[in-house]
Amino acid sequence: MRSARTGLSRRGLLQLLPLGVLALGQPRLGHGQVATPPREPPAERIIPLGPATVRELHGSAWAISLPRKGQPAGTQPSRRPLKVGDKVTAGEQVQTGAPAAAATTAPAEDRIQLVFADQTQLRLGADTLVTLMSDERRCLLGRGRVLVQGDRWLGGLSVWLQRVALLPEGTTYLVELQPGPQGAAQLTVLEGSVSVCPITASKTLLPATEERTVLPGEQVLLHEPKLNRRIRPLAQALASEPLLTRFATPLPSLPQLTDLSKQQVRGILAGRNQRLRRELFWKRPPRKPLQLPALLAVPGSVEIRYYYPE
Repeated sequence: MRSARTGLSRRGLLQLLPLGVLALGQPRLGHGQVATPPREPPAERIIPLGPATVRELHGSAWAISLPRKGQPAGTQPSRRPLKVGDKVTAGEQVQTGAPAAAATTAPAEDRIQLVFADQTQLRLGADTLVTLMSDERRCLLGRGRVLVQGDRWLGGLSVWLQRVALLPEGTTYLVELQPGPQGAAQLTVLEGSVSVCPITASKTLLPATEERTVLPGEQVLLHEPKLNRRIRPLAQALASEPLLTRFATPLPSLPQLTDLSKQQVRGILAGRNQRLRRELFWKRPPRKPLQLPALLAVPGSVEIRYYYPE
């Protein structure tokens, strides 16, 4: 379309205008006016999860209330058996019973499903100990196996261990920790992504390494100094993983898990993960260091640091 007065096209007219006039969304400044700098994005705010409700329970499980600050020395933890419908609050531990004896003809491993108000789910297998820190959207795994499922837009639920913190981004993932101070730990991501962040101290326990991302169908051993990704067949997990199959209520993320398992069988999931890992690493904004919870603290000033390329 041409202008009747100048005979120039609209594109030609735009080329003649000063560059400052073309800034979209920026009003023209009058004499003596100064452009205001752009506002900084709002600080990240953690929305507490609140108490968890026991949705399913098979076998035995207990809630353990740990002694709090200000209580007399020598105060013993209180222990109460859990049942469906009970609430478990921040600061309480949840412990499930030990696996059934090998001689039992029909072993029924103890397991429990906790659901928070925003539908974030935490499933515990047999002989598992977890401390809830739901105000910070995290839990501390002392031993055993857990499955976490959460919505990325709501914040999810992170799992912390002695040496690493696992920060999910809307993810379904499994964590297994063997008992003992040097117990082997394993992470399996079924859907979404998990950042494996090493914990460092002033007296270094582990070498400082950059943040590492684990994506669907990948499994890593967390006690090894180098993050070696192995393939975990998702179809096999959907068919045989007890924390997926041995609960009456299906996970909300089950459709995504099924779709990802099909992508893995077709051979396209690995390429998708490679592209996504590169995108997440270069575009994710830096996070501030996180203090290690007192329940896991070791001597010295301890914090988690995130490393990004210059």
